[in-house]
Amino acid sequence: MESGETGCGYLLRRCTKGFKLLSILFFQGVAKGAQIKRPIKYRPLPKVISKQVVEQMLVSIPNFKHKTALTLVYACGLRRSEILNLKLMDLDSKRKTLTVINGKGQKDRVLPLSDKLMDMIIRYYKMYRPKKYLSQIFGKNY
Repeated sequence: MESGETGCGYLLRRCTKGFKLLSILFFQGVAKGAQIKRPIKYRPLPKVISKQVVEQMLVSIPNFKHKTALTLVYACGLRRSEILNLKLMDLDSKRKTLTVINGKGQKDRVLPLSDKLMDMIIRYYKMYRPKKYLSQIFGKNY
C-alpha cells in the first residue's frame, strides 16, 4: 500500500488492474489455450565450504554426539529430517552402509560409510546407548 491510502481504495485499484490484465489475456487468446511465458527464476549456485573449514568446524565441537551427527550429515549428505528419523536398524555395520528410508520425495537410498565414520558411530552407540533411533541429539529419546 502506498502512503496515505485507505484500504478500500488500494483494494479497488488492485482489482481493477487484475481485471484489465485478465481481459487483455483473454482477448489475446491465452484463455483459448495459449501459454503465458513466465520469467526464469534466478537460482544462484550454493556456497561451497573448503575441506579445511569443515574439518576445523568439526574438530571444534566438544560434544561427541553432536560431532558424530554433524559428521554423519556432512559425510553422507543427509538432511535434517533424515538424521532425526534414522533408526538403528538402518545401519549395516557389516556392509558399512546406511539406508535412508522416506527421504526427500519419499525415496529410499543406500549410502556407503567410511571405516572412520563407522567406528565413530559404534563409539557413539557404546557411549550413549540409543534405544530405537540413532539420534538422541536434542536430549529426547526419539
